[in-house]
Amino acid sequence: MRSTSPPARSSESSGRAPSLAFVELANLLRYARGLTEEDVVKGVSAAMAIGLVKHEFEEVYDRAIRLAFEKKLTVCDAVYAALAEILDSYLITYDEQLLRVFPRAVRAGQLVR
Repeated sequence: MRSTSPPARSSESSGRAPSLAFVELANLLRYARGLTEEDVVKGVSAAMAIGLVKHEFEEVYDRAIRLAFEKKLTVCDAVYAALAEILDSYLITYDEQLLRVFPRAVRAGQLVR
């Protein structure tokens, strides 16, 4: 049974993300009303500068594809789940489908108190 309590925060923990996250952020900002090309570049640059450890698709593709088929996810969503699995970590998300089908998924809001 999955614990409903959020993971403990540690000063030694570093955030990790697939490099895909920055592509998705750029696309989200690209279509946000009122943002210029320069705004999008600055936004992505700021996100990349916060010090997340980035993981490439090559590190997770095999597991991501298998999870996509097993859990009926897009490969893009499965990349996040596969990375969490490989790192033996939580997947912090607001994505309802991932929260339903992936046991390591934790709602992002649970971490804010």
